[in-house]
Amino acid sequence: MLEGIEDFLLIFYALFLPVLLLFIYKGISSLNRETFEFYKSLGAEPKGYRRLIYPMAELSYGNERIILSRGRRYGGYIFTASIDMPFSGLLRLWKGGFLDALFHKRRYDGLFLEYEDAGWAWNLLRDETFKEEVLKLFESHRIVLLEIKGGSIVIGFGIGRGKLEKYLNKQDLIEALNSLVQLKKILEKYPYYGSSKEKLREWLTWKLPILITLSLILVGALGGFYDYKPMCFLDLMLTGGKLLSFPVILYVVFTALLVGGEALYSRVILKTFSVLFVCSLFISLIFVSYINGRFDSSQPEIREDRIKEKYRTLKQGYRVTLEEYHKNKWWCDSFIVSEEFYKKANVGDKVDYVVKRGYLGVEWWYEGLGLKK
Repeated sequence: MLEGIEDFLLIFYALFLPVLLLFIYKGISSLNRETFEFYKSLGAEPKGYRRLIYPMAELSYGNERIILSRGRRYGGYIFTASIDMPFSGLLRLWKGGFLDALFHKRRYDGLFLEYEDAGWAWNLLRDETFKEEVLKLFESHRIVLLEIKGGSIVIGFGIGRGKLEKYLNKQDLIEALNSLVQLKKILEKYPYYGSSKEKLREWLTWKLPILITLSLILVGALGGFYDYKPMCFLDLMLTGGKLLSFPVILYVVFTALLVGGEALYSRVILKTFSVLFVCSLFISLIFVSYINGRFDSSQPEIREDRIKEKYRTLKQGYRVTLEEYHKNKWWCDSFIVSEEFYKKANVGDKVDYVVKRGYLGVEWWYEGLGLKK
Protein backbone atom coordinates (compact mmCIF):
# COMPACT_ATOMS: atom_id res chain seq x y z
CA MET A 1 0.00 0.00 0.00
CA LEU A 2 2.70 2.50 1.04
CA GLU A 3 4.90 1.55 -1.92
CA GLY A 4 2.02 2.34 -4.28
CA ILE A 5 1.45 5.73 -2.66
CA GLU A 6 5.16 6.58 -2.87
CA ASP A 7 5.26 5.63 -6.59
CA PHE A 8 2.20 7.80 -7.21
CA LEU A 9 3.80 10.77 -5.42
CA LEU A 10 7.02 10.37 -7.42
CA ILE A 11 5.08 10.39 -10.69
CA PHE A 12 3.00 13.34 -9.51
CA TYR A 13 6.04 15.44 -8.63
CA ALA A 14 7.87 14.44 -11.81
CA LEU A 15 4.94 15.45 -14.02
CA PHE A 16 3.25 18.32 -12.25
CA LEU A 17 6.06 20.11 -10.39
CA PRO A 18 7.64 21.42 -13.64
CA VAL A 19 4.19 22.54 -14.79
CA LEU A 20 3.61 24.32 -11.47
CA LEU A 21 6.99 26.06 -11.68
CA LEU A 22 6.20 27.12 -15.24
CA PHE A 23 2.88 28.65 -14.14
CA ILE A 24 4.63 30.49 -11.30
CA TYR A 25 7.26 31.84 -13.71
CA LYS A 26 4.61 32.95 -16.21
CA GLY A 27 2.61 34.61 -13.43
CA ILE A 28 5.63 36.57 -12.19
CA SER A 29 6.63 37.54 -15.75
CA SER A 30 3.09 38.71 -16.52
CA LEU A 31 2.93 40.76 -13.30
CA ASN A 32 6.31 42.35 -14.06
CA ARG A 33 5.21 43.28 -17.58
CA GLU A 34 2.05 44.89 -16.20
CA THR A 35 4.15 46.77 -13.63
CA PHE A 36 6.46 48.14 -16.33
CA GLU A 37 3.40 49.18 -18.39
CA PHE A 38 2.09 51.05 -15.37
CA TYR A 39 5.43 52.82 -15.02
CA LYS A 40 5.35 53.83 -18.69
CA SER A 41 1.82 55.21 -18.30
CA LEU A 42 3.24 57.59 -15.68
CA GLY A 43 6.01 58.68 -18.03
CA ALA A 44 8.64 56.72 -16.09
CA GLU A 45 11.53 54.86 -17.71
CA PRO A 46 12.04 51.20 -16.66
CA LYS A 47 15.37 50.63 -14.91
CA GLY A 48 15.55 46.87 -14.39
CA TYR A 49 14.98 45.13 -11.07
CA ARG A 50 15.73 45.89 -7.44
CA ARG A 51 17.38 42.90 -5.74
CA LEU A 52 16.94 41.04 -9.05
CA ILE A 53 13.22 40.61 -8.33
CA TYR A 54 11.25 43.84 -8.05
CA PRO A 55 10.61 45.99 -11.17
CA MET A 56 12.04 49.52 -10.95
CA ALA A 57 11.61 52.72 -12.95
CA GLU A 58 12.89 56.29 -12.91
CA LEU A 59 10.49 59.23 -13.14
CA SER A 60 11.55 62.79 -13.89
CA TYR A 61 9.36 65.05 -11.76
CA GLY A 62 10.28 68.68 -12.30
CA ASN A 63 13.95 68.91 -11.38
CA GLU A 64 13.81 65.77 -9.27
CA ARG A 65 14.52 62.14 -10.08
CA ILE A 66 12.12 59.72 -8.37
CA ILE A 67 12.74 55.98 -8.22
CA LEU A 68 9.62 53.78 -8.32
CA SER A 69 9.60 50.15 -7.21
CA ARG A 70 7.34 47.43 -5.89
CA GLY A 71 8.20 44.64 -3.50
CA ARG A 72 7.61 43.29 0.00
CA ARG A 73 8.21 44.89 3.36
CA TYR A 74 6.99 44.31 6.92
CA GLY A 75 5.31 41.11 5.76
CA GLY A 76 3.15 42.76 3.06
CA TYR A 77 3.28 44.06 -0.49
CA ILE A 78 4.36 47.66 -0.95
CA PHE A 79 4.93 50.18 -3.74
CA THR A 80 7.67 52.71 -3.00
CA ALA A 81 8.74 56.06 -4.38
CA SER A 82 12.08 57.49 -3.28
CA ILE A 83 13.99 60.69 -3.88
CA ASP A 84 17.63 61.48 -3.09
CA MET A 85 18.69 64.11 -0.56
CA PRO A 86 22.17 65.51 0.13
CA PHE A 87 22.57 64.09 3.66
CA SER A 88 21.79 60.97 5.64
CA GLY A 89 19.67 60.74 8.78
CA LEU A 90 17.30 58.13 10.15
CA LEU A 91 13.61 58.75 10.73
CA ARG A 92 10.85 56.23 10.14
CA LEU A 93 7.07 56.67 10.44
CA TRP A 94 4.66 53.84 9.63
CA LYS A 95 1.25 52.36 10.20
CA GLY A 96 1.54 49.18 12.20
CA GLY A 97 -0.44 46.39 13.79
CA PHE A 98 -0.66 44.47 17.05
CA LEU A 99 3.02 43.52 17.27
CA ASP A 100 4.08 47.10 16.57
CA ALA A 101 1.80 48.30 19.38
CA LEU A 102 3.31 45.67 21.65
CA PHE A 103 6.97 46.51 21.03
CA HIS A 104 7.09 50.09 19.75
CA LYS A 105 5.97 52.65 22.31
CA ARG A 106 6.90 55.89 20.53
CA ARG A 107 4.15 57.53 18.48
CA TYR A 108 3.66 60.60 16.32
CA ASP A 109 -0.01 61.47 15.80
CA GLY A 110 -0.99 57.81 15.83
CA LEU A 111 1.94 56.68 13.68
CA PHE A 112 4.73 54.45 14.94
CA LEU A 113 8.04 56.24 15.16
CA GLU A 114 11.76 55.42 15.03
CA TYR A 115 14.73 57.75 14.88
CA GLU A 116 18.43 57.72 15.61
CA ASP A 117 19.18 61.31 16.64
CA ALA A 118 16.43 62.62 18.93
CA GLY A 119 17.43 66.30 18.66
CA TRP A 120 17.43 66.35 14.86
CA ALA A 121 14.30 64.19 14.58
CA TRP A 122 12.15 66.28 16.90
CA ASN A 123 13.25 69.56 15.34
CA LEU A 124 11.90 68.15 12.11
CA LEU A 125 8.78 66.56 13.61
CA ARG A 126 7.77 69.83 15.29
CA ASP A 127 7.84 71.71 11.99
CA GLU A 128 4.16 72.44 11.22
CA THR A 129 4.64 72.29 7.46
CA PHE A 130 6.39 68.92 7.74
CA LYS A 131 3.63 67.61 9.98
CA GLU A 132 0.95 68.81 7.56
CA GLU A 133 2.58 67.07 4.60
CA VAL A 134 3.12 63.87 6.57
CA LEU A 135 -0.47 63.65 7.81
CA LYS A 136 -1.76 64.40 4.32
CA LEU A 137 0.28 61.53 2.95
CA PHE A 138 -0.92 59.01 5.51
CA GLU A 139 -4.55 60.12 5.57
CA SER A 140 -5.24 60.75 1.90
CA HIS A 141 -2.92 58.62 -0.23
CA ARG A 142 -2.85 55.10 1.29
CA ILE A 143 0.70 55.67 2.51
CA VAL A 144 1.83 53.09 5.07
CA LEU A 145 5.49 54.12 5.39
CA LEU A 146 7.64 57.24 5.37
CA GLU A 147 11.36 56.69 5.78
CA ILE A 148 14.34 59.02 5.76
CA LYS A 149 17.41 56.85 5.50
CA GLY A 150 20.70 56.46 3.67
CA GLY A 151 20.53 59.71 1.71
CA SER A 152 16.97 59.27 0.45
CA ILE A 153 13.32 59.84 1.39
CA VAL A 154 10.99 56.91 0.76
CA ILE A 155 7.20 56.72 0.85
CA GLY A 156 5.44 53.36 0.66
CA PHE A 157 1.91 52.55 -0.51
CA GLY A 158 0.14 49.47 0.77
CA ILE A 159 -0.80 47.27 -2.19
CA GLY A 160 -1.72 43.67 -2.97
CA ARG A 161 -0.23 41.02 -5.22
CA GLY A 162 -2.08 41.94 -8.43
CA LYS A 163 -2.05 44.82 -10.89
CA LEU A 164 -0.98 48.21 -9.54
CA GLU A 165 -4.04 49.87 -11.14
CA LYS A 166 -6.20 48.01 -8.62
CA TYR A 167 -4.49 49.72 -5.68
CA LEU A 168 -3.04 53.00 -6.95
CA ASN A 169 -5.00 55.91 -8.35
CA LYS A 170 -2.71 57.83 -10.70
CA GLN A 171 -3.94 61.22 -9.57
CA ASP A 172 -3.44 60.31 -5.91
CA LEU A 173 0.01 59.01 -6.77
CA ILE A 174 0.99 62.27 -8.49
CA GLU A 175 -0.22 64.26 -5.48
CA ALA A 176 1.76 62.00 -3.15
CA LEU A 177 4.87 62.52 -5.28
CA ASN A 178 4.33 66.25 -5.03
CA SER A 179 4.23 65.91 -1.23
CA LEU A 180 7.44 63.88 -1.43
CA VAL A 181 9.16 66.75 -3.26
CA GLN A 182 7.82 69.23 -0.68
CA LEU A 183 9.21 67.07 2.13
CA LYS A 184 12.64 67.22 0.56
CA LYS A 185 12.47 71.03 0.53
CA ILE A 186 11.51 71.04 4.22
CA LEU A 187 14.30 68.62 5.06
CA GLU A 188 16.85 70.92 3.44
CA LYS A 189 16.12 73.37 6.27
CA TYR A 190 17.08 70.70 8.82
CA PRO A 191 20.32 69.14 7.56
CA TYR A 192 21.69 66.25 9.57
CA TYR A 193 25.37 66.69 10.43
CA GLY A 194 25.84 63.53 12.48
CA SER A 195 27.03 60.15 11.26
CA SER A 196 24.37 57.47 10.84
CA LYS A 197 24.95 54.02 12.32
CA GLU A 198 22.39 52.34 10.08
CA LYS A 199 24.92 50.39 8.01
CA LEU A 200 26.71 49.24 11.15
CA ARG A 201 23.30 48.40 12.62
CA GLU A 202 22.51 46.19 9.63
CA TRP A 203 25.84 44.42 9.95
CA LEU A 204 25.50 43.77 13.66
CA THR A 205 21.81 42.78 13.69
CA TRP A 206 21.87 40.23 10.87
CA LYS A 207 24.76 40.29 8.39
CA LEU A 208 27.58 39.47 10.83
CA PRO A 209 25.64 36.72 12.68
CA ILE A 210 24.77 35.07 9.37
CA LEU A 211 28.37 35.35 8.16
CA ILE A 212 29.67 33.77 11.38
CA THR A 213 27.05 31.03 11.16
CA LEU A 214 27.94 30.20 7.55
CA SER A 215 31.62 30.06 8.52
CA LEU A 216 30.95 27.64 11.39
CA ILE A 217 28.68 25.54 9.18
CA LEU A 218 31.48 25.33 6.60
CA VAL A 219 33.95 24.19 9.27
CA GLY A 220 31.51 21.52 10.45
CA ALA A 221 30.75 20.37 6.92
CA LEU A 222 34.41 20.14 5.91
CA GLY A 223 35.16 18.35 9.18
CA GLY A 224 32.55 15.69 8.41
CA PHE A 225 29.90 16.44 11.05
CA TYR A 226 27.68 13.77 9.43
CA ASP A 227 30.09 11.10 10.73
CA TYR A 228 29.14 11.99 14.32
CA LYS A 229 25.38 11.59 14.17
CA PRO A 230 23.86 12.12 17.64
CA MET A 231 21.54 9.47 19.02
CA CYS A 232 19.07 12.12 20.12
CA PHE A 233 18.84 15.35 18.14
CA LEU A 234 16.94 17.06 20.94
CA ASP A 235 19.88 16.43 23.28
CA LEU A 236 22.17 18.00 20.68
CA MET A 237 19.95 21.08 20.27
CA LEU A 238 19.59 21.54 24.05
CA THR A 239 23.34 21.26 24.53
CA GLY A 240 23.94 23.73 21.71
CA GLY A 241 21.40 26.09 23.22
CA LYS A 242 23.12 25.97 26.60
CA LEU A 243 26.55 26.61 25.08
CA LEU A 244 25.36 29.46 22.91
CA SER A 245 22.94 31.17 25.31
CA PHE A 246 25.57 33.29 27.05
CA PRO A 247 27.32 34.43 23.81
CA VAL A 248 23.90 35.24 22.33
CA ILE A 249 22.83 37.35 25.32
CA LEU A 250 26.22 39.07 25.41
CA TYR A 251 26.05 39.84 21.67
CA VAL A 252 22.48 41.20 21.90
CA VAL A 253 23.43 43.49 24.82
CA PHE A 254 26.59 44.67 23.02
CA THR A 255 24.65 45.40 19.82
CA ALA A 256 21.87 47.23 21.65
CA LEU A 257 24.35 49.44 23.52
CA LEU A 258 26.42 50.17 20.40
CA VAL A 259 23.76 50.82 17.75
CA GLY A 260 20.52 51.10 19.70
CA GLY A 261 18.91 54.27 20.96
CA GLU A 262 15.87 55.48 22.83
CA ALA A 263 13.64 54.81 19.79
CA LEU A 264 15.56 51.85 18.38
CA TYR A 265 16.17 49.46 21.27
CA SER A 266 13.07 47.37 20.56
CA ARG A 267 13.92 46.80 16.90
CA VAL A 268 17.60 46.15 17.52
CA ILE A 269 17.04 43.71 20.38
CA LEU A 270 14.19 41.79 18.74
CA LYS A 271 15.84 41.56 15.33
CA THR A 272 19.24 40.56 16.70
CA PHE A 273 17.81 37.96 19.05
CA SER A 274 15.55 36.47 16.35
CA VAL A 275 18.43 36.17 13.89
CA LEU A 276 20.74 34.67 16.52
CA PHE A 277 18.07 32.19 17.61
CA VAL A 278 17.73 30.82 14.07
CA CYS A 279 21.51 30.86 13.58
CA SER A 280 21.97 28.95 16.85
CA LEU A 281 19.81 26.11 15.52
CA PHE A 282 22.04 25.65 12.48
CA ILE A 283 25.23 26.04 14.51
CA SER A 284 24.02 23.37 16.95
CA LEU A 285 22.94 21.02 14.19
CA ILE A 286 26.25 21.13 12.29
CA PHE A 287 29.12 22.81 14.15
CA VAL A 288 28.29 21.63 17.68
CA SER A 289 27.69 18.14 16.31
CA TYR A 290 31.15 18.27 14.70
CA ILE A 291 32.88 19.47 17.91
CA ASN A 292 31.04 16.85 19.97
CA GLY A 293 32.33 14.01 17.80
CA ARG A 294 35.68 15.27 16.54
CA PHE A 295 37.18 15.90 19.98
CA ASP A 296 35.57 12.92 21.69
CA SER A 297 38.28 10.78 23.33
CA SER A 298 35.92 8.37 25.13
CA GLN A 299 35.97 4.63 24.48
CA PRO A 300 33.19 3.03 22.41
CA GLU A 301 30.46 1.38 24.51
CA ILE A 302 28.54 -1.70 23.35
CA ARG A 303 24.91 -1.69 24.44
CA GLU A 304 22.08 -4.19 24.17
CA ASP A 305 18.36 -3.58 24.03
CA ARG A 306 15.09 -4.93 22.61
CA ILE A 307 12.82 -3.58 19.89
CA LYS A 308 9.67 -2.26 21.49
CA GLU A 309 7.97 -0.94 18.37
CA LYS A 310 8.56 -0.74 14.61
CA TYR A 311 6.67 1.39 12.13
CA ARG A 312 6.96 3.20 8.83
CA THR A 313 5.72 6.58 7.61
CA LEU A 314 5.92 8.36 4.27
CA LYS A 315 7.92 11.27 5.64
CA GLN A 316 10.12 9.56 8.25
CA GLY A 317 10.76 6.20 6.60
CA TYR A 318 11.52 2.99 8.54
CA ARG A 319 11.77 3.47 12.31
CA VAL A 320 12.13 1.45 15.51
CA THR A 321 11.75 2.23 19.22
CA LEU A 322 13.90 0.50 21.85
CA GLU A 323 12.61 -0.61 25.26
CA GLU A 324 15.32 0.62 27.64
CA TYR A 325 16.74 3.55 25.70
CA HIS A 326 13.42 5.24 24.96
CA LYS A 327 12.07 4.46 28.42
CA ASN A 328 14.93 6.45 29.91
CA LYS A 329 14.93 9.07 27.15
CA TRP A 330 11.23 9.44 26.36
CA TRP A 331 11.83 12.88 24.81
CA CYS A 332 14.00 11.40 22.05
CA ASP A 333 12.57 10.28 18.74
CA SER A 334 12.64 6.72 17.42
CA PHE A 335 15.61 5.58 15.32
CA ILE A 336 15.75 5.48 11.53
CA VAL A 337 16.78 2.08 10.14
CA SER A 338 17.34 0.64 6.69
CA GLU A 339 14.62 -1.21 4.81
CA GLU A 340 16.66 -4.42 5.06
CA PHE A 341 16.96 -4.16 8.85
CA TYR A 342 13.26 -3.25 9.17
CA LYS A 343 12.12 -6.33 7.26
CA LYS A 344 14.34 -8.68 9.24
CA ALA A 345 13.58 -7.25 12.69
CA ASN A 346 10.55 -8.10 14.81
CA VAL A 347 9.14 -6.58 17.97
CA GLY A 348 10.94 -8.17 20.93
CA ASP A 349 14.14 -8.97 19.02
CA LYS A 350 17.43 -8.24 20.75
CA VAL A 351 19.68 -5.60 19.19
CA ASP A 352 23.11 -4.24 19.94
CA TYR A 353 24.81 -0.99 18.98
CA VAL A 354 27.94 0.98 19.77
CA VAL A 355 28.00 4.59 21.02
CA LYS A 356 30.51 7.15 22.23
CA ARG A 357 29.77 9.62 25.02
CA GLY A 358 30.63 12.76 23.08
CA TYR A 359 33.04 15.57 23.90
CA LEU A 360 30.09 17.75 24.95
CA GLY A 361 28.14 14.91 26.55
CA VAL A 362 25.87 14.15 23.58
CA GLU A 363 26.00 10.44 22.75
CA TRP A 364 26.55 9.64 19.08
CA TRP A 365 26.40 6.52 16.92
CA TYR A 366 29.74 4.76 16.58
CA GLU A 367 28.08 1.68 15.05
CA GLY A 368 24.41 1.44 14.18
CA LEU A 369 21.76 -1.05 15.25
CA GLY A 370 22.36 -4.73 14.53
CA LEU A 371 20.25 -7.77 15.28
CA LYS A 372 21.77 -9.85 18.05
CA LYS A 373 21.91 -13.55 17.30
